[in-house]
Amino acid sequence: MAKSTTKGSGSSLSSTINRAVNKALPAPTRSEVAQKLAGTTDKKSTAYKSAMRNLQRYEKGRKPKEVTSKKITSAKRKITREKKKDFTPPPGKVTVKGVICYSSDCRKRSVTVPLSASAMKIFMEEKELDVVFEFYGVPGMYLQSGTVAISFDR
Repeated sequence: MAKSTTKGSGSSLSSTINRAVNKALPAPTRSEVAQKLAGTTDKKSTAYKSAMRNLQRYEKGRKPKEVTSKKITSAKRKITREKKKDFTPPPGKVTVKGVICYSSDCRKRSVTVPLSASAMKIFMEEKELDVVFEFYGVPGMYLQSGTVAISFDR
């Protein structure tokens, strides 16, 4: 579950969503990294086989040079960025805890809203808690101060 403190919505809500997405994404596989390093998807090519062998050596304990280590890290980041672009959120829950207001009534509350995949996608695109409160059934609610937690069903 990714957590963050936020007042209403905005940049900290965006960072909460980004952390939740990063946590939900699978780590790059050895094969994906080897393909990125070799610059080819042909698994029979010499470049791919060489990159794969080197990655296996590094995983067994051999220490790569600093330049190679940076290339591997860069390749993993690029793969993660590509996966993030194609990410469609699974169904999950958004939990909002703190001082939640409805019209002039502000109270300390905890609201957990289960969202379908399509509702979660709308929330993640708009990055607004209004979407969550609409699915909760109370469109006028807003978070005065508190925390937001996002968890995906897997």
